[in-house]
Amino acid sequence: MKIGTDGVLLGAWIKLKESCRSVLDIGTGTGLIALMIAQRYSTVDIHAIDVDTAAAAEAHFNFKNSPWSNRLHVTATALEEFSSRTNNRFDHIVCNPPFYRKGYPINNQQRNLARNHAALPLKSLFQGMQQLLLPQGSCSLILPVEQVEEATELAGIHGLYLSRVTKVRGHATAEFKRVLLAYSRTKKVTQSTTLTLELSRHERTLEHQALVDSFYLPKP
Repeated sequence: MKIGTDGVLLGAWIKLKESCRSVLDIGTGTGLIALMIAQRYSTVDIHAIDVDTAAAAEAHFNFKNSPWSNRLHVTATALEEFSSRTNNRFDHIVCNPPFYRKGYPINNQQRNLARNHAALPLKSLFQGMQQLLLPQGSCSLILPVEQVEEATELAGIHGLYLSRVTKVRGHATAEFKRVLLAYSRTKKVTQSTTLTLELSRHERTLEHQALVDSFYLPKP
């Protein structure tokens, strides 16, 4: 799995507290989101995990060759295994989880791991985050609109409360397809916004451009 819009949006949208010093990226893939966080927050150490050994190896290569290599670490492991053997706890956890369910056949095993909900069910994700977050920790993820209610219910069961939400659509007349979500251990008024990605094909809105501007090279 290479760079996709969901990952870029999540990496750019995340807001970390000034006191944040440690982040866990679950299912890092190529390491995109971890790299974006390292670029944005100079005092944060990021540990990334991925169940796919090839993906973890690619993330390691990208981390090693980045300007932030001393703050980026990756382990090839599943969330459940990582949770059971680490003593580390994190200020923030980020995840661009696999969310395709029945009816979306993927014949490639690596793509199945990266994209199919069965590889990391939301229930398992929130269980892991509850265990791995510090008492004042928070988390961020991106999901399809239809899974937000389920995610927020599971989050509440595990002591996490919705603090920020941004619904995302492709253009002004399109339906909202994705939602960026932030949860924290403290109940607070939820900040709700929307984001439209394009004015026309391949022409970003000003809001979208401002969000991701620091992460794309200028067009020639």
